[in-house]
Amino acid sequence: MEFWKEIMVTLGRNKWRSLMTMFGVFWGIWMLIVLTGVGNGISNSVLPGFDRMPTNVAFFFPNATTMPYRGLQEGRSWRFDMSDLEAVRHRLGGKVKAVGGVVFTFGANFTRGENHGSFGINGILPTYRDTQPMEMVYGRFINGVDVAERRKVCVIGEDIYTSLFPEGGDPCGMYVQAGSLYYMVIGVVRQPSARMQMGGNLRTTALLPMTTVQQAYYRGHDVDDLIVQFKDDYLASDYQDEVQLLLKQRHLVSPDDKGALFVFNMQEMLLQVRAIFFGINALLWIVGMGMLFAGLVGISNIVLVTVKERTQEIGVRRAIGASPRVILMQIMSESVVLTCAAGVCGLVLGVWALEGLSAMMPDTPPEMRGPQLTLVDPSVSFAFTVGALAIIVAGGLLAGLAPAMRAMKIKAIDALRDE
Repeated sequence: MEFWKEIMVTLGRNKWRSLMTMFGVFWGIWMLIVLTGVGNGISNSVLPGFDRMPTNVAFFFPNATTMPYRGLQEGRSWRFDMSDLEAVRHRLGGKVKAVGGVVFTFGANFTRGENHGSFGINGILPTYRDTQPMEMVYGRFINGVDVAERRKVCVIGEDIYTSLFPEGGDPCGMYVQAGSLYYMVIGVVRQPSARMQMGGNLRTTALLPMTTVQQAYYRGHDVDDLIVQFKDDYLASDYQDEVQLLLKQRHLVSPDDKGALFVFNMQEMLLQVRAIFFGINALLWIVGMGMLFAGLVGISNIVLVTVKERTQEIGVRRAIGASPRVILMQIMSESVVLTCAAGVCGLVLGVWALEGLSAMMPDTPPEMRGPQLTLVDPSVSFAFTVGALAIIVAGGLLAGLAPAMRAMKIKAIDALRDE
């Protein structure tokens, strides 16, 4: 008790100086906790949408040519066709799980009785379900018979369902009108997350058999987007160049024309996104640690000033037999007490701030979140808080090391002469 009482008396000699010194550490640990929690909240908001996407998939989009080739001028528009799907499937053989595509439209006005709305239409193949994150709410998905027979059926997104069927219930078997055509609803799909949208937002899109869209909208055999899903043993990044070369050869596009064909590799995209968030979290950690380090430097300087002011006292202690270990423990204990008191306060208030921020965020299910950036569960883990406490204690020891070493070098005779 005497040991701790002495520490309190020493720190209380100049209360405002001690409090201002502690504020630097308090602010540093508070910023470290809050910035890390906010970074985790952003990651929790964005990454789950990517994690639901199949990673071993490559999307191919044709663009206007940027180079002349074999007498053809640059700027030429070109499109995939149904034969390209079979050619890619034949070239890759057993390496692919599925080859599909999408035919996009500009949308249409959907009506059902007095209910109406403007929504998009995509012509797809049954394999589309394996390349997009989706959940069936009602009914079934497009199948091979629908495509072969050009059936006028559709699978609608949740927004279309709520707009055209406000009464709820299973809409399968009912008809909706899109423009001048009628389609029977065979299913309703839910998009688990709006963070990642390949080929449009499924919530506002009606999915039709590709052949039906090609016939109804006079698209012939055109395919706007070619999708290749590889088997688990084969990486899309290893074969996407081979697919590009094949498609360019089939449509008389220069092999060196990099702008004529755009490739979107989900695996590479996910790695890039994870690298970005790792960099963001690392930057936030560096900023927080920099503020904490500045606070520790302030504590070290103040303890050093305190040692200078107590030169005579330390000299008397040495003269009456105090060992260097006792002096060392006394000075370092004062530094640790200052650091831990400020750090624990910053840690607790930082966690409270994250709890308050989390309470302010709307509790929206993942499938209802829009593409805008929000915070989801901005918090820090228990392991992180334990690590932060360890950093606080270690920082207090390091901050008091230099002043303690200076105190140990004070000689009794010199201290008694000090004025």
